[in-house]
Amino acid sequence: MPKTPCELALAEARREAEKEPNLAQTHFYLGLISIILSSHAAFAPNMDEKAKLSDIAISEMKKAVQLDPKRYEFRAYYITALLNADKKEEARREAEDMMKSADLSPDKIPPSCSIPDEVYAATLEEKAGTDHIRQQAAKYPENADLQLAAATSYIQSEPVRARTMLQSLVDNISSGKISVPLLRSRVEVSALYKLGHLYSGAGEKKKALETDDKIVQLSPHYAEVHYNRGVVYYSMAQAAKAKEERSAL
Repeated sequence: MPKTPCELALAEARREAEKEPNLAQTHFYLGLISIILSSHAAFAPNMDEKAKLSDIAISEMKKAVQLDPKRYEFRAYYITALLNADKKEEARREAEDMMKSADLSPDKIPPSCSIPDEVYAATLEEKAGTDHIRQQAAKYPENADLQLAAATSYIQSEPVRARTMLQSLVDNISSGKISVPLLRSRVEVSALYKLGHLYSGAGEKKKALETDDKIVQLSPHYAEVHYNRGVVYYSMAQAAKAKEERSAL
């Protein structure tokens, strides 16, 4: 049976890693492809196949980190590989260590670099990690990922502040003030999704729907936003019905 492009890519990445065992980038590519394949039903149709790919991802990302521990994206995706394998405690410890020790400067995290939300989520339970994220976001306002992480950290404790920060991030991305050319959709959709939740929770249903409309334009197949729109419409209908009941009294 002919191999798919993804399977060919995996085989090529494995050959490169074997040929250049001391080159961190080759292990990173092999780990990254394994992460992608492990999350795709066509390549991981059962738990055994998923586990095999997850083990490869963890092993290769760990090698990349050991060979080049200062590369932020290597550590970020190592954490992602751990989370995908449901190794949450290991992921949290690695994330805490990374946030406390890493030099989060623009050259370490280019604006177009994909930093998974789970990396930040794994550290937000710890005040030290949260404070560090906020400090770095203030220090590097041009980094969209850090701005998104900082805003996320305020959602539970200061929702109004989080809403203001998320709206500012969306506006800055739209205007080009913050440049994320390769990953604008990912960062912007994530910010808008959280912003829509905050608007809805504050009772601003119209703004919530307007925010969801923007997500649909950027990512029309994003299932969660369609579900959220249904919930908002339902709550608006219920509010209107309650108003009618009160006026009939």
